[in-house]
Amino acid sequence: MAQVRNSMSTSLDGLLPLLALQNAIKTEYANFFLPDEKILINHLIETILQVEPSYFKWGCEIFFNKGLPYASQRQFLNLTAPGYTQQVLAKKHMIKLKIEDAIAHQKVEQIVFLTDEYDPQAFNIARKQTTANIFELVTEKIAKTKRKAFLTLENGFDSQYENFHYQSSHTRINANYNLITFDFANDKLAEKLITCGFNSEKKTLFIAEGFNKQLSALDNMKLLKELSDLSRTSHEILISYCSTVNPASFFQYLAQTLYQFAITPEQIPDLAAQNEFQPIAKIFNEELLKWLDMPTDIKSHENFYLLQKNACIDNSTKIDITKLPLITENLKVVHLTHANQRCALF
Repeated sequence: MAQVRNSMSTSLDGLLPLLALQNAIKTEYANFFLPDEKILINHLIETILQVEPSYFKWGCEIFFNKGLPYASQRQFLNLTAPGYTQQVLAKKHMIKLKIEDAIAHQKVEQIVFLTDEYDPQAFNIARKQTTANIFELVTEKIAKTKRKAFLTLENGFDSQYENFHYQSSHTRINANYNLITFDFANDKLAEKLITCGFNSEKKTLFIAEGFNKQLSALDNMKLLKELSDLSRTSHEILISYCSTVNPASFFQYLAQTLYQFAITPEQIPDLAAQNEFQPIAKIFNEELLKWLDMPTDIKSHENFYLLQKNACIDNSTKIDITKLPLITENLKVVHLTHANQRCALF
């Protein structure tokens, strides 16, 4: 089984992408965000500071919000994880556009997020894509904080929610957003989802991003097997894997997180085929940054793959992963070259 992370490491590891988004709001990338998205990001961080243990609250509040001016915050992020803000922006934007395209052109009716992060992408998509059911699975601490944040929104957000439902491990807001408490190492994915209204017969896109490196090889295989059991032919997974496990970074040390799993691009077809999936598109870090005209010398070992369920895979035909089309190939993006251009991140 995967190593069990304590509540402090779970919280901080899930918080870093949200801090990167808050950092981006103060940069030249501010036009990625619509006004309500900025409100939501800041409100989530304020809520985290209210509910986290005092030592965690003190560290985040003093260091990131009050103790350091913006220039120092940015220098800290760049020194400890160069280009981290750009990487988070790029992948969140790509995921958002992929989901919009899947709902509009592929008749996808369900989106399942397996990310275990504080960022509000799933909630925002549920607000704006009301024809699809959104399921977000996160650990208990993150679910508790998100629930409090979403239900205390003001400043332009509706304070009254339709069909609000809360039961120990499941919160449903506005009929189509489902926030589900999930133990990634021990819970059964199908059992959790079906109990909360998931229908395996409806066309589904799964998003599994960011947390896979923290699971063991055995738990990664278990996750793919569970996703395969829930999928029907043509259902897809947008999933990220690191190609190598980095030496312990400052962030890993701070979060007490052990990165356990890595897989090279060449190994992806065999991994997918073992669970009746076939890679149909990919995007590597440099390609993702180039797509949004960001500096391509920012190093990251995280790559994204689009896997499609296919029970009739021909294993005799080897797939060259490097020659697959880009996931972003048919996604239309507004390049932010002028201050008056607006492009929603979420």
